[in-house]
Amino acid sequence: MRLANLNALLAEQDHTTGKFFEQNSALFEATLGSELFILVRRDIKHYDFDQAIKRLTAITK
Repeated sequence: MRLANLNALLAEQDHTTGKFFEQNSALFEATLGSELFILVRRDIKHYDFDQAIKRLTAITK
């Protein structure tokens, strides 16, 4: 559910994405694993939402 919310925020280029990601960081790190979590966090901090979407899409296929 939270991952779907994150994907929706990223797709909308929503400015609250970073806050949402940080508020749920423990869940996302557990779900994504440390390596992917760090990469997605960096993408979000740099507002590279398209790259974050690509990374998340790769794990859901």
